[in-house]
Amino acid sequence: MDRHGNTISSRTNPRSTTGLVTFGNASGHDAAIAHYKIPKNPDALLREAHELRRAAGIADCVPGIHVIEVLDFDLEQNRLFTRFVEGTSSLFNYLWNRSGLLGSGRFHPLPLVEAGDRIGRWLKKYHESAAHDADPAAVLDVTCRSGLGKLRRLREIAPRFLDKATCDALARKFESPAVADLSSYGLTTIHGDFTLANIPYNERGDLFVLDFTDTRVGFPFEDFVRCWHAVWNIATLSAVRNRRLKPLLDAFAAGYELPSEAPRTSLFQLLLIWNALTQILTTFHIGRATGFSSYLISLWLARANRRLIARLLLDPKR
Repeated sequence: MDRHGNTISSRTNPRSTTGLVTFGNASGHDAAIAHYKIPKNPDALLREAHELRRAAGIADCVPGIHVIEVLDFDLEQNRLFTRFVEGTSSLFNYLWNRSGLLGSGRFHPLPLVEAGDRIGRWLKKYHESAAHDADPAAVLDVTCRSGLGKLRRLREIAPRFLDKATCDALARKFESPAVADLSSYGLTTIHGDFTLANIPYNERGDLFVLDFTDTRVGFPFEDFVRCWHAVWNIATLSAVRNRRLKPLLDAFAAGYELPSEAPRTSLFQLLLIWNALTQILTTFHIGRATGFSSYLISLWLARANRRLIARLLLDPKR
């Protein structure tokens, strides 16, 4: 008998079908609720299952941060089952609530600075665990082609949001990236989508890393900038949020042992522009589907990222 029991919930998106299912014998000690994934691309599932298992050992090096456990992987049926951790919440919601006007006075088992330090240290160890000697120019080309695709899409759905001069400058930057000493950045296995939605936490203050769907060979900065930019998005909404989240960003950089000159390097800034474009594109993809107030916040973020792009294009050393 198939030991994957009744489906509890299910949803389908353009990339996969996911949901919750009872796992194992309901009367046995190994019974559990599992999160399952059936992707459109079976190769992605194979990479994710392998990387989840490999990364699980790294989590032990940093107390209080864990990689979601793989319960079962069925290549023939294209299914991946991971343990569902009850009582977890999105790290985005945590940072949003803690950095708001009413957030500082409430006790919480996960202090902001500790969260930043812990995530930075884990990410550093994760990147150090799997260096690669692939061609860095080929890896950069993938990012640049992706950036050009985002720019074309933005021109289609919001043609007046970025002026022509900015669009032309972005196109030149992605078509001919001026990244000096490209080989010095190194390549490793990266998470690929290391953002707040994929780092939930529980009521004890434990952090979890999940969703390695986009794992691949890449520049370590790709994961770092992705996470840093996600926090920056929240911090940019108000002076209060910026003041409360800056120590977390500093702790994240310190935990990762980020060199002080890194944010001024051409690769770091190219990746920051890529993430800014992604945020802008998300705003116009979603539109008002999430509600008017959420749309206004998203539009504010799009404008903040437009200013960020303009600043990086005008004065990269700032």
